[in-house]
Amino acid sequence: MLKKKVYAFAVLFVCRILGAADPADASKVLVVMSDDVSSLWEKEIRTGIESVLTSPHDIRYVYMETNNNPQGGAQKAKEVFSLYQEFAPDGVISVDDNSQALFVVPYLRDKVRTPVIFCGVDAELETYRYPALNVSGVLERPQNAIESVIFAREMVPAIRSFGYIANDSPEAKEILKYLQSKAAACPVNFVDFKFPRTFWEAVLMTEELKERCDLLFIPMMQNMPDKYGNAVSEKEAVAVLTEIFGKPAAASTESYVRYGALCAVVRTGREQGKIAGEMLMKAMGGTTVTEIPITMSRQGKRIVNSDVMALLGIKPAPASVAGAEWVRTEK
Repeated sequence: MLKKKVYAFAVLFVCRILGAADPADASKVLVVMSDDVSSLWEKEIRTGIESVLTSPHDIRYVYMETNNNPQGGAQKAKEVFSLYQEFAPDGVISVDDNSQALFVVPYLRDKVRTPVIFCGVDAELETYRYPALNVSGVLERPQNAIESVIFAREMVPAIRSFGYIANDSPEAKEILKYLQSKAAACPVNFVDFKFPRTFWEAVLMTEELKERCDLLFIPMMQNMPDKYGNAVSEKEAVAVLTEIFGKPAAASTESYVRYGALCAVVRTGREQGKIAGEMLMKAMGGTTVTEIPITMSRQGKRIVNSDVMALLGIKPAPASVAGAEWVRTEK
């Protein structure tokens, strides 16, 4: 009887050791964010990642802050690589386009065995020569830009034209490429685009677009400096610019609808982060990265701001807003 108990205990002990050795159970994960810690989009992605990669995983986040200092991106990437070497993670999640171009491509792609999962990428896969032996990931849904414009048109049939404004960034330019590629098939005429570098430029450009367009599409307006060099928050920027425009504005995130846009078909950072986390779990659990196909986020949720709708006197046909989620302006 004693021998049986000793044997059973030994088997249990070995099983526990083997279980703890499973890299998917307790792994070191490095998450490389392109922007700074205040980015709403990357906060959503972090929430999605952490819905999958919970304790006991050791997750370290590093923010490249390329939205504030694009010129310093290459130096920041060197620093991130030094952290990568010191931390020796079991897996990496790389968020948005800048972290691909500045970090993953020059330092990790096909150069290390560590699995790398990207998310929040707008560019074509050929831009980074993805997939790679150790790189897979989840693309954004760029079609939600056109979907948001069309949704606004369904709510306000009088809309015939739209302009696009966003802070000057690689992501904004990838969205522009997509809009231009789909312009011929879009029922709303794409008039012009603006990439301001300061908030004052954004104000002037919005005033110009107001004279030329029925709809303003504003997917991102991050860290625009005011005349004193201080960053204007996204909330304030969207609130001011939509008020200046004085007509319907469409966005691509729920937060921007709460800040003053009329509507959006939203991309969700939570979904991007969750899918990336699930893919990395597979890779750290033993599935080779080449067996994990690149995918695309699937959710596109319709959001309408009831306060903006009332302010602009918009009375949409019930069918045009069926199934939409209603929000109010965030004060």
